Amino acid sequence: MNMLIAEHGKFAPSPASGGQPASPSGETILGGSSYLPCTLAADIILTYKQLPRQYEYVGILAKILDGCVRSGTISDDAVAQLQGCLRIIFQQREVHGDGGADSVEAAAAKAKHQAEAEAAKARAELHGTRGGVKATERDDSDYHLKLLRKIITAAVKAMRESDPRGLFLNPVTDEIAPGYSKVIKEPMCIRAIEEKAEEMEYGHLSEYERDVRLMFANCIKYNIGKEGAWFRGEARRQEKVWKDDIIPQARELFKKETAKRKKQLERADRQDAEKKKARVETAEERKRRADNISKALKDASGSTDDNAISRLKGKDVKPLPPSKAKRRKKDMDYPSMPCIATMLLSDPFVVRVILDRILRSVRSDVLGGNSIPAAHTIVPSLLQLLYISQFSTQLCAVRGKRFIVPDVGLVKIDVDTENLDPAAAAALNVPFASLRKYLPMLAGLLLQVDLDRRVAAGGDLHDASASSLPPRPPADPKPWQAASSFAALRALTEGAMIHIIQPGQLNEAALAAQLPRFCAALEGLSDGDLGADRSFFVSLSRALLRYKRNLSHGLRDLVMSSWIGWIGSCEDSKGS
Repeated sequence: MNMLIAEHGKFAPSPASGGQPASPSGETILGGSSYLPCTLAADIILTYKQLPRQYEYVGILAKILDGCVRSGTISDDAVAQLQGCLRIIFQQREVHGDGGADSVEAAAAKAKHQAEAEAAKARAELHGTRGGVKATERDDSDYHLKLLRKIITAAVKAMRESDPRGLFLNPVTDEIAPGYSKVIKEPMCIRAIEEKAEEMEYGHLSEYERDVRLMFANCIKYNIGKEGAWFRGEARRQEKVWKDDIIPQARELFKKETAKRKKQLERADRQDAEKKKARVETAEERKRRADNISKALKDASGSTDDNAISRLKGKDVKPLPPSKAKRRKKDMDYPSMPCIATMLLSDPFVVRVILDRILRSVRSDVLGGNSIPAAHTIVPSLLQLLYISQFSTQLCAVRGKRFIVPDVGLVKIDVDTENLDPAAAAALNVPFASLRKYLPMLAGLLLQVDLDRRVAAGGDLHDASASSLPPRPPADPKPWQAASSFAALRALTEGAMIHIIQPGQLNEAALAAQLPRFCAALEGLSDGDLGADRSFFVSLSRALLRYKRNLSHGLRDLVMSSWIGWIGSCEDSKGS
């Protein structure tokens, strides 16, 4: 991970480049070779099923994004859960007197442990226990479930090895075994057991044993007669291997680890008892500690429970507050969680899903509701995820020692123009200008696209437009000028342009009016430098080649002339 972070950080903007990417290929937010480490980082995180505790929220973030990419869309619930993970990953730092810096999550975890100790002590005093808290009163369910997951996962691996033909690996369907669902009312297979173990659904080893016995019993029950003799024999053979070798080892390991854990808890109880004898807290000190616990847990969004993320729903979507943070100067060997988080968001597959959802929300929610983008929390929240992803190279360049959560853009930031560089001052209000000015302009452009389709030949307003409506104004590039720093809006506009020539969207008569408007918008959003925008031209080329027989020579010439103009402008800028 550190190697991928360093490789991605090589493409960070340098002061000499005027803030432009260091990538020689001129790639944009849509991805390219500079974003390959981001995809590899996602693969690494998803490969490890159980990450260290401090990286669990990064793992949750990766799983949510992977689910969005696989489904091809990002739901409101997923956005809320992503924001929940990022709030913990991009936490504020709490600096202590010794010069170190601990995260609020760590403070909350410590406070939670203290709260549990206080509760256990109160129970001990209530029951008259002296000299420490009994080990049986401790809530050790989390360790118990994780131990079961570890042991059952190892047992399932051994079951796989004893089933070389994969007879019990996957669920049995009626297509494979006719009438199976009528005979077997509770099906079971190795993969189902493995998934239950991974999700920690087994509360005791006996529950796992019950599922394994059910799996073999189902096979024997269904496969009757001579035709099923081989299957019954194979089931009994594997069940014998499981009874004689696999489950005894699992029981022994569980017994051994449980005894070891009990000794650890007893040792911790003795240490607590010694601390209690050394110092007796007054009522005022206990109250102060309780207040600190409440404050720490509140600052950490109320809980550090893993399930708190999955409980977030679409109604909980709320843009992240802007913030800046610095990590302690001492270099760390372990990878930075903010670095990994921004790389996961910068994965080209993820960026495409976010861009597609923004365009869908603009079409359905903004235009469908006759409103503005800022009125819908989902649109600013998705744009903020793109802003965070744009900082990935800068963050990786400094290995996460400094990171920033950019403003969402709902309110304009007052900038001290006297003491701040004009370019830096303008960059602070890029989110505001994107959300309040240019995204509504893109929504207006989409409205014009729909109107072009309706007034063109074959549209429902064609006759009315020819007789009574005034002529449509030509494409005006002036409103889009000086917008070349809005990479997210540029990608959205490119996606909208590709959309109009997709299956079911193509309208040759309207395209002659639509293309100049998109060309004018992209001219301003790219400052005339579109020649190296590889991903856009690949998508445009595929769309044109797919419909080349349906497009007239005039329309193809129109697209190609714009394309040649963009490439020419790129070459001119390189020459100058």
